Amino acid sequence: MHIVLKINSKNLFLKQLLLMIVDILFILICHKYIDSISKIFMQTLSGTSFSTAELMAKFKSLEFRITAQYNALKLFTVSPLGYGPRTIVTYLGMDIHNSYLGFLFEQGILGSLIQIINMPINKINAKFADTITTFIIIVAFFINIHYSSIFVFVILLVFSCKEGDQHANIFNNYASI
Repeated sequence: MHIVLKINSKNLFLKQLLLMIVDILFILICHKYIDSISKIFMQTLSGTSFSTAELMAKFKSLEFRITAQYNALKLFTVSPLGYGPRTIVTYLGMDIHNSYLGFLFEQGILGSLIQIINMPINKINAKFADTITTFIIIVAFFINIHYSSIFVFVILLVFSCKEGDQHANIFNNYASI
């Protein structure tokens, strides 16, 4: 069953909020069951071309990210108003590779909500906006895309198209692929 959420100004915000909640639950579950996940990871990939040492190194990288993200959540509960811009490394000693959690940690709950409040979307760029924002939201869970200049460029491009704009049809055609 494929659920399609028609994009408009209300559900873009809800989509981001829902995915942030799912991400937080994912971090909490992974942190709680990290040993079991490690065993499953090693058993599942043991028949591949990777050596045991390589697999352990890859899993340790994942474990460090999950632990850092979990620690960011714990610190967030201490200061729900945030710690200030670009303070994650100062407090955690490493980057967390998760833009939404980074927003939450640095800007607090109010700053995060303001960050994900959507911009107006018209009919012309709705399909493309839905496609690109879904992609960006998912990617943001794994890398700090909000510090990337391409993120800002794409978001501005998507939301700057007006009806009758020659680029709007290109966006909708691309989103239909």
